[in-house]
Amino acid sequence: MVTKVAVQLISWGGRAKSDLRGVLGEVRDVGYAGVETGLDVLRRASVEPDEFGLQLVGVHLGGGEMELAEEAIELSGRFGVKFLIFSGIGKRTGDIEEDYGRGAEFLNEVGRRARSQGLTVLYHNHAREFEQDGTGMRLLLRETEPELVGLAVDVCWVYLGRRDPAEFLRENLDRIQYVHFKDFRHHTSNPFAEVGSGVLDFPGIWEVLKPRGLEWVCVEQDRTDLPPKQSAGRSRRYIKENLGI
Repeated sequence: MVTKVAVQLISWGGRAKSDLRGVLGEVRDVGYAGVETGLDVLRRASVEPDEFGLQLVGVHLGGGEMELAEEAIELSGRFGVKFLIFSGIGKRTGDIEEDYGRGAEFLNEVGRRARSQGLTVLYHNHAREFEQDGTGMRLLLRETEPELVGLAVDVCWVYLGRRDPAEFLRENLDRIQYVHFKDFRHHTSNPFAEVGSGVLDFPGIWEVLKPRGLEWVCVEQDRTDLPPKQSAGRSRRYIKENLGI
């Protein structure tokens, strides 16, 4: 399978809600095959990505509200979305077992509902899942059902959780269905960097991932000091020239 590259529209900020047509044109122009976005953008969408030759790969939600999940399932079916992506499941009540156990139950239930609509549910990590020696991530992996919930690994947040991204990917390769390529630079006002311009070892990461035969990887840059089109273009060029995808 030839891996395709998507981009998260977070780099375009509020413009993705007010000028989705213009944003999708820029995404196409710099060489991406798909996009990922949030539920708020999808709610307001007056144009479909396929008009630009793009696939709407994923919809990303935070927290664990079933009402929002059901709305996302309905909208995703309308737009032909592949992945329903959740993050921030484990609430901080002080009982990590209970927090992530409850989060896993939620993910399993959404996974059942989404599967009947042809959607795949994934969990997107931040650094917090690796706190307390990675207890949160271990609980999620143990308590979610592999056929219902996969992983959308954000390699930058793995790094910031003080784990080696390539090692974590290798250990959990069978659960990984999607990956966020995000780079990081230390000691700057904006630490998020274009892919290949920070500290992460993307050739090493791709060496681990390539045999997995993923259909999609996704560039995500939380903030950029460049115009979003220019920033996304730099990341796309690096991935093409150095990883061959």
